[in-house]
Amino acid sequence: MNTSSKQLVTIVSPVNNEQGNIVTFCDRVQKAFEPINDRYEVEILFVDDGSVDDTLKIIQETNQKRPWVKGLVLSRNFGFQAALSAGLKHAEGDIVCIITAGLADPPELLADFVIKSEEGYDIVYGIRGKRPEPQWITGLRNYFYKTLRLVADTDIILNMSEISMLKRHVLDIVLETHNQFPFIRADISYVGFKRIGIPYDIQPRHSGKSHYNLWRMTKFAVAGILSISTYPLRVSVYLFPILILVNILFFTLSEFLNPIFFKGLIAFDLVYISLQLTFIGLYIARVYKNIIHRPIYVIDWNRTVYN
Repeated sequence: MNTSSKQLVTIVSPVNNEQGNIVTFCDRVQKAFEPINDRYEVEILFVDDGSVDDTLKIIQETNQKRPWVKGLVLSRNFGFQAALSAGLKHAEGDIVCIITAGLADPPELLADFVIKSEEGYDIVYGIRGKRPEPQWITGLRNYFYKTLRLVADTDIILNMSEISMLKRHVLDIVLETHNQFPFIRADISYVGFKRIGIPYDIQPRHSGKSHYNLWRMTKFAVAGILSISTYPLRVSVYLFPILILVNILFFTLSEFLNPIFFKGLIAFDLVYISLQLTFIGLYIARVYKNIIHRPIYVIDWNRTVYN
């Protein structure tokens, strides 16, 4: 609990095998907040999401020199969204910031975000600019977010990055969501409040390799759609008139021209039914997991550095 007259800023950073970035990240955060340390007290809460390198050891060593650096340790790798949820749940700050520790998102932006909050903004977030990645990946990413916005049940923020700042009253509402499949960016978009985006260019990683390959990005995309949209369930209703017309057309052609059109009709109907059963199965599985309410992360308190 913060007893200082200064506002406490908690920086939540999920980490997985980031041993080469921890110290540099802390150095840059400390330097960035020096101009405003008369008004704000800063702490970093790393969430070790099943690292197998020396990430935890370095967090522990850093904590000995800098007590404002803390570390939650998960019992295994639960994934970025689960680790982020754990960090947000245990963040004690009046202001809470989210950032990854690979230094692709400049930590200096966080101080700018906090200063921006003094203008009355409840949410400040980064807007991704150029990325050090192939153009075709950037194109796919942009296409995905535009598609996601079209099918989403509620509005979402385009090109919003993980780096963001939330005031405490906003975070408390975000944490009210009890979802086994958290999608924090969508939850931040959903709650509303006064918000502003700040553009920036993503930098190359300081050390290590990115954990996001094409397969993980695909899984993230599917999880995002299922978390914030019921469109895949509703699309069958929208397509039903087309289904009827195609059936009538193919049946007529099979009767008067060639019976092979009837086989095409069966194939078309099977594809339609299979897709709908797939989507129904996915949503039922998510409902089932939400009902059994298994924890989305487990904290190893014996190794956690949280004082």
